[in-house]
Amino acid sequence: MNPTMSVKNTTPQELWSRQRISSLDVDYDFWNAKREVIQSFAQMSKSCIFTVDVFKGRYDFASDNFSQLFGYDPLCISNIRQEGDLLEERIHPDDRAQLLDYQV
Repeated sequence: MNPTMSVKNTTPQELWSRQRISSLDVDYDFWNAKREVIQSFAQMSKSCIFTVDVFKGRYDFASDNFSQLFGYDPLCISNIRQEGDLLEERIHPDDRAQLLDYQV
């Protein structure tokens, strides 16, 4: 099997499952306190920042810069928790290997 082909077809959920997070590893009180700091940093930076709740298998946050730099619908970015693999569906299949490396 060509490893590039499997990378192109890797879903976010498959990628996140490699983290092997259990309920014992999850501290949502800690995360809720840190989320505000990350969101503040995202407003000061021109970078595209996103966070993933690997335990629940979904995006938790994506910065507004995804809309400004890449033309994503701002409403979809602000509702990233409900949008599924919105970020991946706009990445060219040949660039997915890089995306996977950065996410892990």
